[in-house]
This record gives sequence, structure tokens and C-alpha cells, in this order.
Amino acid sequence: MKKGVYILSMILVLLGTALILAGFGVIPIISSAHHLRYELGGAFIDLLAICGSILITVKNVKTRVHRFSTYTGNGIFEEGKLNRKKTIFLALFIGFFAILAIILILWITPYGSGVNPDSITYFGAAKSILSGQGYSINGSPITHFPPLYSLFLAATNLAANNIVQAARILNAILYGINLGLVALLVYLTTGRKFLTTTVAIIFFLSSGRLLELHTSAWSEPLFITLFLAGIILLRFYVYKPKLSLLISSAIFLGFASIARYVGIFFLPAVLFIVFFYGSGRNIKQKLLNTFMYLSVTCVPLLVFLIRNIITEGSPTDRILIVHPITVWQYLLDLKNLAMNFITPISLAAGVQLAFWGLVAVMIITQILLLFKRRSRETSWRSIDTLMPLTSLLLFGFYVMFLYISITFFDASTPVDARLLSPIFCITIMGVFSTIWTISKTLKAPLVWWGFLLCVVFSISLKTPDAIRSATTILENGSGYTSKQWQNSATMEFIKLVPDNVKIYSNGPDVLSFLTEKKASSLPDITFPVTRQTNILYDEQVDAMCMQITEKRALLVYFNQIIGRWYFPTQTQLALTCNVPVLRSFDDGIVFGDIAIK
Repeated sequence: MKKGVYILSMILVLLGTALILAGFGVIPIISSAHHLRYELGGAFIDLLAICGSILITVKNVKTRVHRFSTYTGNGIFEEGKLNRKKTIFLALFIGFFAILAIILILWITPYGSGVNPDSITYFGAAKSILSGQGYSINGSPITHFPPLYSLFLAATNLAANNIVQAARILNAILYGINLGLVALLVYLTTGRKFLTTTVAIIFFLSSGRLLELHTSAWSEPLFITLFLAGIILLRFYVYKPKLSLLISSAIFLGFASIARYVGIFFLPAVLFIVFFYGSGRNIKQKLLNTFMYLSVTCVPLLVFLIRNIITEGSPTDRILIVHPITVWQYLLDLKNLAMNFITPISLAAGVQLAFWGLVAVMIITQILLLFKRRSRETSWRSIDTLMPLTSLLLFGFYVMFLYISITFFDASTPVDARLLSPIFCITIMGVFSTIWTISKTLKAPLVWWGFLLCVVFSISLKTPDAIRSATTILENGSGYTSKQWQNSATMEFIKLVPDNVKIYSNGPDVLSFLTEKKASSLPDITFPVTRQTNILYDEQVDAMCMQITEKRALLVYFNQIIGRWYFPTQTQLALTCNVPVLRSFDDGIVFGDIAIK
């Protein structure tokens, strides 16, 4: 058996190396258009083979370390103290993959971090902080976005001296950290098995959505890091009640809420865990611990909201107004994103229905068997049992409050992979720990091995998608730093426009980012956040058209910007605003009558 594994590993190493050499052109068997797929595919195969060899070798070393056991009260683990050798190996094991993840992000982002509309605000805020003007943009305090990601960008920029590269470096580091935190949680909740941890790591790495998330200048990677760290510390607090662990967990979750406001959605679930599973022999002590956790968690966000009230008169720039989406449409969006995360391939509606039906039947059956056969000696305080419950609560409260937020506060919030990326990480650790607990309780190892086989099958479907995403980002960049925008003929023309000419555009953010010129947005037909009609739209359009007619302004309309349905279309503007076309390009049109040298 052992020799067979070694021989298979050697064959896989040779195959992977051959693919890498083919990718670099040493073996001229492929076209240059597909070289990256072979390089990444070969590296992936090599990685699997090497890890398999390492695991078999470690398992059979004479000085192998003892398994970690469950908590007994004398320490975090049963044997009284942490096994130093295994701790060191675990750190090296996870650290290896974390470093690999960091290198991967840096490698595929030669154009810098992907820049998007939200990124422009983060960058502007970071530059404002560095210039001593506080958390603001163009002199106006920012309340729509919490400040922590911009603070991290500002700090990283001190070393990089380039805000786009600072975002690239920061998110690469966060990608490695997030992979390590997910791996650690899976390791702690699935019997401390390195094979299981390796499968979870590869599942994380094979996700194209998580890869894309960490190549863009968004705040989600930092948010994921903070809330995962808070969950890990909370786990340790439950099993070794110490005030320092309780406060540390609360601090991390508190800072997560000023990285993304949605961090506060996790608070009810976490408070439930603190109250029902934390220390304290009586209700009074449990209430005290829960109140302490709540207080510490809310401090960072309260400080920021008070600052907003003082400077802008309101906690955020959102108002309470009903703009509901149907529950069915919301659940359908969640289902589609979940399918894309697990199996990012096109499937017929009937196949999807059959897939989810099978999953539901399997889960319900296992849960019924679990409650029917559950032995009394199994403690509900076990980390194996507690993690599934924690994941379920985090998932439930996040999904519920997200729906409430979209319905009552911000209708422009898209239900997309970016917004649900924290749920993806929760799903990984939650599903792994749940299936492990069920299989162990039912003493049915086939359930566990069957699950791992399904995960490996999912990885085989996800990996090509991740490779395509990596290839696209490596060759073309993403967002406003992509080749498409960097080589924009319209942008090159706008750089020649005199500074005293006002510019209106359907892409004022990208225009300002690439040309460093101030630009104003087109009048909104409908406000995207509230879905209310702009009653001043006609008046604002007339004022814009007059400025263009009087040769004091230009209108720049980009063809490649999509999704901004709240702006008037090019056809609507042509009917309303009778202005000449100054220049026409493949990627945009400039309206106006101003001499450009």
C-alpha cells in the first residue's frame, strides 16, 4: 500500500512536471494561448503528489507525534499540554500553503490589484488619511463605507508608495491568511487530520470566486480575516474560558464590523454561543459575559457612527425605506451562487433540482439518524459538535439580515459572490465539521469517505474555472487596471481636455482614476440605493445640456460600462440633449464642441 502510494506520487510528479515544462515552452506540444493552463495544471498535480508523499511519510515516521484529543479542563487538549512537534508541523504545513497562496495572487496580478467603483472610494480615503485630511474624499467625510480597509491601505502604501500595488500586496497577504484560518478551523474540527485539512485547502484554492475576490481592491478579504480570527478565538474561549480569549474574540469581531458593516450581522449568533456555551455557573455570570462581549464588539462601530453623526448628521448615508425583493428571487440568487461555488459549470434546471433534492434527502436522513442514535456520553460542548451549530447560526443570521438590509436600507446591494464570500468560508468549515460529527457519532466512516470523494469531485470541476479566472487576470488584468481600460482611446483623448472644462460621464469614477481629472456623474433617473424617482432629473439634464452647449462642459459616454441602469442611456440623452459628437471611439463617445489641442 505504502509503496503503491509512493509510486503513484512519483508518476504524478513526472506528469505535473511535464505539463509545467510544456507550459513554459520547453516541450513544444501546445500553443502559447494555453500555456498557463498547463503550468497551473502541472503545478496542481505536483502539489497533490508531493503532499500525498509527505502525509504518508509523516504517518510512518518512528517519532510520529500523538494525536490531539478533546478538551478535559486542564488545558486546551486532553494531554495537559500541546504537543510541540505536531504544533510546529501544523504551523509549517499551513504556512506552506499560505505562502503558496500569497505567491499565486502576486503572480497573477502583474497589472496590480483589480480596481472597481468601491475601490476608488477606498483609494481616495487612504490618500486622504495619508495627507492628514482624515477619512474623507474630496474634502467630504465618508459615511457609506466603514474605514478599516482604507486604514490598512494607507499603512501598506507607506511601504509600497503606490496605492494600487499596496492593495495588491495587502490582499495577497490576506488570501494566504484566510486560507490558513480556514485550514486551521477544519483541522481542529475534523479529528486533526492532515489529509482532511489538505482537501479543504485545495477546495479553497480551487474556488475561482475567492481567487477573484482577493485580486480586487475590496474590503471583503480583510473582513473575512477578522471574523475568522474572532471565531477561532471564540472556540478556544468556549473550551478554555479565559477573559483574555473572550475580549480578544470580541475585538476581532468589532473590527470586522468597521471593515464591513455586515459584520454586525454575525453578532446575534456569536452572543448565543457566548451565553449558552461560555463560562459561568449561573445566569447572572452568563449575562455578564455576554454583555461584556457585546460591549467590546460594539465599541469600534459606535465610535465611527458617533463620528458620522457629528460630521454629517446621520450614522450612515442610508435611510429607512421599503424596497423589497421577493423572498423567492432572493433564495434563487443564493441557490445559483451556491451552485457556482460548488460546481461552476452549466447544468440544466432539472439536474440542479435533482442535485439539491439529493443533498436535502441525505442531510435530513443523517440528522434524523444522528438524533435517534446519539449517545449520552457525547458532549455538546465538544468542538466537533459546536462548530456545526456555530456555522449554521452564522449562516442563518447573515442571510436573514442581508435580506433585511437590502429590503429596508440599500436596494443597490447586489446578491453576488463578493457579498456572499464570507458565507463561502463559513460553508467550508461548517460542512466539513458537520459531516465529520455525523459520521463519527453514527460510527459510519463510509459517510465521511463518501463526503471527501464528493469534495474531490467538486474540486475537479472547480479547478478549470479557477485556472480560467487566473489566466484572464494574468493576461488582461481586472477592473479599471485591465488592458481594456489602460489602452482606452477615449481615456487618452480625455487627458487632452483642458482642466477648466467640466466633464460629465456615465463612468466618472474610472475617468477620474485613470486621468486624474475631476468628473461629475450623469443625473440619476432613479436613485439606486432607495429606488426612488429623481424628481429633479429633467432640471438637472437641462442644466448639463446648457453647459455643454455653452462650451463649458463635455459629456463622455463609455460603451463598456454596464449595470448602471439608473443613468440615462445614450439614446435618451440624444433625444433630450441636442449636442454634437466631438469624437467617437470604439469604447466611447465624447459629446460637445470644444477645441482640443
